[in-house]
Amino acid sequence: ATSISTPGSIIKNHVIETMNAHNQDAGVQQWACAALWNVHLATTSEKRRAKEKPGTINIVNTVVTAMQKHPSVLVLLENACGALAVMVMCEHNAGAFRDEIKSVYTEIVNTMTRYPTVENLQRISICALINLCAKMGNEKYVPPKCIKSLIDTINHFPSNIELISQ
Repeated sequence: ATSISTPGSIIKNHVIETMNAHNQDAGVQQWACAALWNVHLATTSEKRRAKEKPGTINIVNTVVTAMQKHPSVLVLLENACGALAVMVMCEHNAGAFRDEIKSVYTEIVNTMTRYPTVENLQRISICALINLCAKMGNEKYVPPKCIKSLIDTINHFPSNIELISQ
């Protein structure tokens, strides 16, 4: 398939450029992660995703960096985990995830560990980890800390069937 610049890829590149230019501003990072999450959700056609030109800027690294720089901003962390959960399912992001697999796992697990009682954040983080394991399972790297965080989350929310059943 021929690579084309779609409106989604153009938006993503501008969002990443903005994140990199304003990486100390938690508000910019928070809303940029939300935008990435939504743009990836809106790109529902797998054929359209397959034709999309991969970004020249490492989208995964930029989101992980936002999580590292602003670990106390819950909405940013939720949006970042949501963005990572959907971005990993896009084939054109596979290389970026392979390059950043350890830091992605680490940041998601760190987020889960820091906020064990924030149910929505735990739910989104679990979705991100499950998608990451499903899509990148052939990478043969699932840190023990990741498994421990999943078990801790399930133990912390035993009455929440929806959270456990993910």
